Amino acid sequence: MANNPIQIRIPPQDVDAERAVLGSLLVRPGAIHEISDIITPKSFYYDKFGIIYETMVELSLRSEPIDILSVTNRLREKKRLDQVGGQSEVVDLAQAVPASTNIRYYADIVQKKYVLRELIKAADNIAELGFNESDKQIEEILEYAEKELLEMKSRPQSKQYVPIKNAMIEAWEHIEKLHEQKGQMR
Repeated sequence: MANNPIQIRIPPQDVDAERAVLGSLLVRPGAIHEISDIITPKSFYYDKFGIIYETMVELSLRSEPIDILSVTNRLREKKRLDQVGGQSEVVDLAQAVPASTNIRYYADIVQKKYVLRELIKAADNIAELGFNESDKQIEEILEYAEKELLEMKSRPQSKQYVPIKNAMIEAWEHIEKLHEQKGQMR
């Protein structure tokens, strides 16, 4: 008998690509518009990177700068700075950028890994149904499996939609800020 060691499989992820996306945004904040249609905070394997990206998107939507100071201050306000590794983690991200001009490439890698993880999750759910031999009819199980896979294929993996209520509040706050700055350059 051959010993079969237990093989631990790590879900698809690329920490370097995730760090490169965030670092690129710290170096070139306007690049968020290049990738906001590709990835979402859920696209990141590491929760701390998803939190940082979510904060960057939030700052961008509020027309506030995306830089080390702004990101760390906003994370501190949300009481999430320690959760992401502190200010040093954000500073390290800014220094970990191979080339900020390649941000779309890095974002594509992050999104590809996310889609693969979602596929694995769907496959696990389908496999669980098969192993459970539940009271469901085989047609129901097959229908569920087909639905899971079709939803994965058809759902916009990276489209970020903001509820109109939130967008209106943010727009109003922005207009109020502009109004308060009478005589200053806008």
